[in-house]
Amino acid sequence: MHPASPPELGPLRRETVDGLEIASDRAEREHETDFVLGAGPASRLLARLTIRRHASAVLDLGTGSGVQALLASRHADRVVAVDVNSRALAVGELNARSNGIVNVEWREGSWLEPVRGERFDLVISNPPYVISPDSNHSYRDSGEHMDALVLRLLGEVPRMLEEGGFAQVLCNWVVGADRDWRSTIETAVSERGCDAILIRYSLEEPAAYAERWHERLANVDPHAHKEAIDRWVAHYADNGVEALAFGIVVLRRRQAERNWFAPSSLPGLRTTRPATTFSGCSKAGTGCEMPPTVTSPWRPPPAAEFFGASIWRTGSSASRSRRGRMSASRRVSTSVWPPRSLGGIRFPQPTPNASSAWACS
Repeated sequence: MHPASPPELGPLRRETVDGLEIASDRAEREHETDFVLGAGPASRLLARLTIRRHASAVLDLGTGSGVQALLASRHADRVVAVDVNSRALAVGELNARSNGIVNVEWREGSWLEPVRGERFDLVISNPPYVISPDSNHSYRDSGEHMDALVLRLLGEVPRMLEEGGFAQVLCNWVVGADRDWRSTIETAVSERGCDAILIRYSLEEPAAYAERWHERLANVDPHAHKEAIDRWVAHYADNGVEALAFGIVVLRRRQAERNWFAPSSLPGLRTTRPATTFSGCSKAGTGCEMPPTVTSPWRPPPAAEFFGASIWRTGSSASRSRRGRMSASRRVSTSVWPPRSLGGIRFPQPTPNASSAWACS
């Protein structure tokens, strides 16, 4: 039996995420500025890629319906869930009660403000990363210029990490004539005291990106759909946007003379192909290679497998199952980074270079 939704929240939809019962707003509320999104594809992607190790404290930034916070509660002593949307926090608290979870603290405020001065072993965030001229939806639109919010978070989150702690942030970012898909993120995380992995899943042309975020509107109001697409595309043109990238940034706090940065790309989220790097470029020398046409959702393995060969190691007594997966006795290694491969992608192995802050130490 589900506990009844508080009257002030109205009717909610229900879904199951990795054994958790999650409530969120129904589609008819999507036009409301405080709409609370459920566990969409991005949430499920982040959930599968989150590093699941014991943590004293975990921070979920932009918690929404609380999916990431509640999943983290299973391997953390304490979780802090932050959102500027008070309705989202109310829904998150309802979900915690529905699942009998008591070690999550819900705080209202803008991003890192409610947790200033605190440190965490893990920070996870599925922020409103959509790059648009709009600010209508707190779950989607940051209200900041272009990719400014994501880049600011990537610059500030390292200060919130304990030594050896991890942060995992989903993001969209801009690719322009003066910067390829790697350089924007590299600049944001440079000299922040963290090693960084950037995994790029997709790279979309502006018109395709705008269309994807307005698919449902096409059937409801074709005139409004065309107006929205034209307005978004004009916004991108005015700001020199040539493509929009989507991916995840994984940070690990490590005190060192030099930290490293390892970018790589996977096929788009909807590809059915195995993970391989792209060798071709649509524009010679820019690194802006476009992903192939995609057909169905690409489902990554859980973090324990996806990052398995890269950041986990087992002791001599550790065993493997018949499927070759590492046993639960594994622990995080601080000596095997940077990874040589990740989910089938081989990373370039940087070499020490006195002129580069990102060379391996």
